[in-house]
Amino acid sequence: MRPTSRRFKREIVALAVVLGAVSTYLPFGGSQLALYATVCVAYTILVVGMAWADGKWQLYFRGGSQDTSRFLRIHFGFVLAAVLLLWLAIWLSPFMPEWLVSRGGDKWTWYQVLVIVLMVGIFMLEQWWIEKRPRRDAN
Repeated sequence: MRPTSRRFKREIVALAVVLGAVSTYLPFGGSQLALYATVCVAYTILVVGMAWADGKWQLYFRGGSQDTSRFLRIHFGFVLAAVLLLWLAIWLSPFMPEWLVSRGGDKWTWYQVLVIVLMVGIFMLEQWWIEKRPRRDAN
């Protein structure tokens, strides 16, 4: 059987992220809690899915429970950073200058673009961390 291509795996991950986000957001009825839960679920699916698509899955989930627990601890820190960034962005929004948060028709605001760029930065930092091989003890 032919191995699945990397591009096809990434398309599967993208579909899983959308399905996970929708299935998390809709039951909460659009409340603010829904936004935080959706970010947590979609971000986790994205990170673990990309590790699977890029073949890094084996480094952390087949090596033993120490590697898996290390991956989950570090990932929890990145999820916490993403949620805190989102919370801070919502909280600081009323205090931002008008030019940063004003909408011009259907366009995105500069503030939304800034928050998205910071979220992508958090994701890229975690992807960089995943690229590093887990350290083995000298024992």
